[in-house]
Amino acid sequence: MKGEIDSSLIRLKHKFIGYPFPKVKFGKLNDVRHGQIVYSVGNTAGMGIQMKDGTLTKPDDPEIFGFIKKHYPKYKKQFDGKHFLIHAGTHGGDSGGGIYALRDGNPELIGLLVMGHKKAPIGIGLSIDSIIVELAPKLIRYGLL
Repeated sequence: MKGEIDSSLIRLKHKFIGYPFPKVKFGKLNDVRHGQIVYSVGNTAGMGIQMKDGTLTKPDDPEIFGFIKKHYPKYKKQFDGKHFLIHAGTHGGDSGGGIYALRDGNPELIGLLVMGHKKAPIGIGLSIDSIIVELAPKLIRYGLL
């Protein structure tokens, strides 16, 4: 339905033999720096799970986001403070994958990849804090939070 949130919640009830899944905290976009190393996880072109490293560009970088707003006007609404760019070689199939930053050596989920660029190694991430704000009422209503 148009305007609805497209999301999923995965809850693991069983431990997988031989591979412990660590709990990862949610990070905040305001806590990461422009140029900080980030890691994206995705399934590039259906070739299996891959992790890529790159750098983050926050929406407060007027030079980069001014260029995007001017030359890619259809993406203009995505730069409202909730989105950010990652320069990590993202491609088709990576959308929906997590974007992580390290804080004191521990990974924090800071966003989800919502769009990659076909001709450039950049992707657009949506901050996890903005996702939580939108989803929290629904998660509470269904007893998931």
